Amino acid sequence: SRARNLHRCAQAVVAQHGGEFPRHAHVLQTLPGIGRSTAAAIASLCFEERIAILDGNVKRVLARFFAIEDDLSKPQHEREMWNLAEELCPTHRNHDYTQAIMDLGATICTPKKPLCLYCPMQAHCQAYQQGLEQELPFKKMRIIILSIMLALVSCTTYSDEEIQEFDEQIEVYLKKKKLSYRDEISRLNKLQWEYDHERVNLDD
Repeated sequence: SRARNLHRCAQAVVAQHGGEFPRHAHVLQTLPGIGRSTAAAIASLCFEERIAILDGNVKRVLARFFAIEDDLSKPQHEREMWNLAEELCPTHRNHDYTQAIMDLGATICTPKKPLCLYCPMQAHCQAYQQGLEQELPFKKMRIIILSIMLALVSCTTYSDEEIQEFDEQIEVYLKKKKLSYRDEISRLNKLQWEYDHERVNLDD
């Protein structure tokens, strides 16, 4: 798939741009196989265009730095992350910032076992200060588990056997992820408050 897109991209550059590779992100994004973040990265790193990127590494860094607990797979929260990335985009040396935040996510702020001890942003990282660096970005499966826990609290239609089965499944999940009941119950109480005030929709 990548090889085919690369070939199609080269054909498009020749056919539509006279063989000259586009220098701006909004044009690059029209080429086959190049999405918004990739186009922005190329424009920033190669042509020093002032533009924000939001690949997986950058998204993880921002989610942890600002302790963002939203489900980033949802379009609404994706748009909010883009807005945040654009607000943080520096006017000068944007290409250096782009490379730095990508490398930070790839080498230090990794998906598993982030190396917070070596992170230059540790003192300002909200996730680190709250002990959430291992949990963020918030995984969709974890939201599902918490939704089940919330449903057990909110709904009285489950039988004792069903509640016990749910409880066992949740315990297995928490042990696998090395999470504690105390922390999850605290988060559950927050969800319960949001649910009671109609700020969360479990049907999404």
